[in-house]
Amino acid sequence: MGSPWPLAERVDALLDDGTGRPNPQLEPLKEAILATPRHRSVSSWIRGPKARLPLREPAEGSLPLTHRAFHEHPEWRAAALRAAA
Repeated sequence: MGSPWPLAERVDALLDDGTGRPNPQLEPLKEAILATPRHRSVSSWIRGPKARLPLREPAEGSLPLTHRAFHEHPEWRAAALRAAA
């Protein structure tokens, strides 16, 4: 059974920078995630460890917030956002 958290709360927790709030530099990512009409699918996706890790690390500051750093992460494909079809 899934968690009762709404997607926005899940995303806030995922992108938390250690202050209890999402990293402000990741606001565009947060907006993109929340803009999807498929909240249930996105919620499942961000619970997966392969997607969660490359999203958590920039939020916490342990992975530079650059395209290069993201694409060099071993799990970048699992975390890449795809346009909704």
